[in-house]
Amino acid sequence: MSSEIYEDLKDYFAEISDHYADLVSDGKFSFGDVLLLVGKASASFIQLVERFTELETGADKKEAVLEALGVFYDEVIAPMDLKAVPNLVEPILDTAIKQLILTIASAGIDTIVTIFNKTGWNPLDLFGPQAYSAPYYPDPSKGLKKEIIFF
Repeated sequence: MSSEIYEDLKDYFAEISDHYADLVSDGKFSFGDVLLLVGKASASFIQLVERFTELETGADKKEAVLEALGVFYDEVIAPMDLKAVPNLVEPILDTAIKQLILTIASAGIDTIVTIFNKTGWNPLDLFGPQAYSAPYYPDPSKGLKKEIIFF
């Protein structure tokens, strides 16, 4: 079941996922690199949800980010070939890794939000190819002149 926040921002989550999928397209990533990638995607998703939602609760926002991370894992991480793991076993391992990552992310989201609250939600003021802007948001009344940064 998709949350309302996730559905509203689905296209933006997909844009962010596509950006990170391009980064891993060469397939030369270790498990540590994957965890770092998931952390960066989490930060981008959190920033997106925080900036483009106003009245929703923290729990609803967290649910949307976790849902986006689940889809991100399925579309970006799972397709990566795990070297030295037989293809027959790989789907089982992918399911276990996804659960582990989502469990860690659940706790990590609170930490990332705390860091953003202390350092600011847009500390770098990047524009252009380093920043993600959302020109086709479904509800233009929400004033979307803000940028989302890829971490």
